[in-house]
Amino acid sequence: VIEPGEFVLGSTHDDKLAELNERPPTRVEIRTKFAISKYEITREQFLKFADLNPDKLDTIECIAADGSHLQDPFNFIDPGFDQEDREPVVCVSWRDAFEYTKWLSDETGATYRLPSEAEWEYVATEGGTARINLENPQSICDRGNIADEMANLAQGKYADAACMDGTAYTAAVGVKAGNRFGVFDTIGNVSEWVADCWTASYSGEVKTGRPVERTNCETHVVRGGAWESEPYWQRFKLRSSGDYRTGTNFYGFRVVREMDQ
Repeated sequence: VIEPGEFVLGSTHDDKLAELNERPPTRVEIRTKFAISKYEITREQFLKFADLNPDKLDTIECIAADGSHLQDPFNFIDPGFDQEDREPVVCVSWRDAFEYTKWLSDETGATYRLPSEAEWEYVATEGGTARINLENPQSICDRGNIADEMANLAQGKYADAACMDGTAYTAAVGVKAGNRFGVFDTIGNVSEWVADCWTASYSGEVKTGRPVERTNCETHVVRGGAWESEPYWQRFKLRSSGDYRTGTNFYGFRVVREMDQ
């Protein structure tokens, strides 16, 4: 459970690493508490939904980390590498993740949804205070599953980080230490779909933490780094995006449960 609070969404103007789409820095007032899943949704959890709702799976393609398009069945069952049940589901589109939250709401009677971009950053930054030390790759490997020397050994690619995190592809959720809020894998493992429609920048206006929603939105925000990402891409402020019907083998998601106040 995450209590209400305030923080600055996005990067400050003196942050030389910041992308333009991370600006302007915007004050967020999260006015209601919410619950967020401690772990990224796993293959095992998603399979329960998929088995009962095969007609709801809407991913039209899955793109691998090297940019290639995976061949049929291009879905979470065969993402191009072996996975165990406790590893985060990948090769799911934003639409698939959205349908999972609707199913979970129906099954439980609670209201589940994808986190907003502001909620994700608030949790990842532990209320707006946490930072990642890009000068110390081992400290990042200690906290997350990223593109490291282990990946180099397994994949035959150049190691992006001079450290070892113990896993070449996805890792079981919760293996690395959680943050102050008790939430795991906000660094590495998989990048995560959030609810918001993609915007090229922030508005600079005070936000309430609710998702940015637009009619017929086909491009949604993705937050956080993944197993295939170098340290720079693990920055909590960094944003990316994806087509709502396309998955990758390094995108996953977690969920939020709305709470009575």
